[in-house]
Amino acid sequence: MRNSLGKLLWGLCLVFCFFFMPTLTGAQTGRAKKVVELTMSSYDTSQFLFMQELLEESLKSAGFIPKINSLGDNVTTQRVLTMLERDDAVNIHWLIRSKERDDKYIPVEVGISGGLIGQRILLIPAEEQHAYGQVKNLEDFRKLNKVAGFAKGWFDVDVWKKNDLKFYEKDGSWDPELYLMVAAKNRGIDYLSRGVNEIIKESTLPQASGLIIEKKLLFVYDSDFIFYLSKSGGKYKKDLELALNKAKRSGLMKKIINKYFPDAKKLAKGRRKIHLAL
Repeated sequence: MRNSLGKLLWGLCLVFCFFFMPTLTGAQTGRAKKVVELTMSSYDTSQFLFMQELLEESLKSAGFIPKINSLGDNVTTQRVLTMLERDDAVNIHWLIRSKERDDKYIPVEVGISGGLIGQRILLIPAEEQHAYGQVKNLEDFRKLNKVAGFAKGWFDVDVWKKNDLKFYEKDGSWDPELYLMVAAKNRGIDYLSRGVNEIIKESTLPQASGLIIEKKLLFVYDSDFIFYLSKSGGKYKKDLELALNKAKRSGLMKKIINKYFPDAKKLAKGRRKIHLAL
């Protein structure tokens, strides 16, 4: 009798565990989906849409609930970086990775453009293509004495300086100003350097009227976009690295890159590569 009662109680215990323990365990171990709330600037609409979807889909795929907020547009790059450093309004932004930026912000250590941003093509006045046609190496390019136009805070400023190339650095707003300065041909800058994932769409903008994508050259440096976090956003570093690495392994990241930049690799193919030191 005692053995039968014991077996009955043991059976009831198993039934209880089967039906109720998953709920208790989930609550006790924090299995409820974690909300990851991020705010970034949308000053560049096409880049923002890509970054927004990459974050949302990667986080969802890894079991998080993403909440991606937009600060709004008309904010200069330099202003965004100041806000990120001060932990004011934005807690995440995408930048080409550098040691200086790693020291200043919290890096999410996963490349997010498939290296496309480190493949640079020039946007030039339509009448100037002949000047670039005979360039075979970096020294040939230096001899052209052409001046690049950059906004303050762009990664390319340091790259061009490192490679002894001429450039003009514009403070404040750069769009549409830099496009118009190149098109005017008398404002002291001769070309813009843009990533293969940027230049196709930018070449069709109204402010780029009179400019074309240079046909022969591809400037390459070994770096990529990553996300950087502010101090308060740093709590999401491991979550984002987990989600983005998973997206990279599964092919999700590649799918989103191809969705937004379908012709980037084709544009880079067959060009004369000029490698730039970092």
